[in-house]
Amino acid sequence: MNTFVMATNNLTDITNGSFPTTLRKVQLAANNLTELNGNLRNQKELEWLYLSNNRIKNLDGELPIDNDRLIVLDVSKNRLTHLPPELNCLKALRYFYCTFNQLTGLNKTLSKSKKLVWLELTGNKIQELASDEFEEASMIEVLELSNNCIKHLNKSLLPLTQLSEINLSYNKLTEFSLAEIKGLKELKLVDLSHNTISKLSGHSEIISEPVTGIEHLKLDHNELESLGGSLIGIKTLVKLNISHNKFTEISPYDLTGLNLKILDVSHNLLHILPDSSQIHLPALEMLVASYNVLTGLSKEFQGYPVLCHADLEFNSIVTIQEELVEMTQCKLHGVNSTLRIYLEGKMVTIGGKIVLSKYEFVDPLTWLAS
Repeated sequence: MNTFVMATNNLTDITNGSFPTTLRKVQLAANNLTELNGNLRNQKELEWLYLSNNRIKNLDGELPIDNDRLIVLDVSKNRLTHLPPELNCLKALRYFYCTFNQLTGLNKTLSKSKKLVWLELTGNKIQELASDEFEEASMIEVLELSNNCIKHLNKSLLPLTQLSEINLSYNKLTEFSLAEIKGLKELKLVDLSHNTISKLSGHSEIISEPVTGIEHLKLDHNELESLGGSLIGIKTLVKLNISHNKFTEISPYDLTGLNLKILDVSHNLLHILPDSSQIHLPALEMLVASYNVLTGLSKEFQGYPVLCHADLEFNSIVTIQEELVEMTQCKLHGVNSTLRIYLEGKMVTIGGKIVLSKYEFVDPLTWLAS
């Protein structure tokens, strides 16, 4: 026998010696186990182990020893307060899921996991990562750390040279330095949303070795009032979400040199958009600026030559000047298209002619809401 499946039962105990040592796959998820009684200790052939949705508090001395085959380990939704030190001995481990437990730290138990590519630790109580937390775990591609209590990263991510996605949402970060991800050229998605970040820093530290890989940066639901020039040099960035912050204005300096396609600045306190005479976003296709305090628009779009979608709903806009779109020619996939402007659920379409829906045309220069 090489497969044992006893998921979604009411198991509360496994008698010592219950399993043959030839097992490769064990599925014990969704039971009421509190311990394993050493039954898996000598499983040298084990490749998959699923223990999620139980009541296990401690795995010390429970995981296989001398095992160089275990690829997948899932211990999510248990009651673990720490990880067993023998995790570092599972040399083949590639996928480790330990979500919704009660971990307060990792204690370097994954520092030697050289083949680990996917690590999920969402929904724990982790407060801090040590600088050498992932010292030899350079192959990690996806790191899920959302819904924890993390305040400090201590440059623990720097060894993760293959990292593609990092989720740090719903933590307790109050500041973030771009130096924390310096040189991670495979990095595509960074989610820092739902923290209390009020300051971005680290620009001076990444100039010599820019963060060249980031494509999508989520900074929404924080306490930011300024970007502080921290994004300059990240030329690969195409999606930036800074909605639900405290911006009253956005300096053109903060966006200079970026190749953004999507910019979300909604749910802030903006009374004007970035000065288009000082900024040029040649690739910007979508601008979301709803739920601000904008009152009028004249030439704000002239720095966005291919803009196709502008969401300006729920502002205080009463006038829009014709010059707004003089320098804008929407293009989708290289083909001329139509610029659409949304105002409080009503759409103004500009593209050769002006079509007003639920709006009254007053004169050639002004649109007023009816």
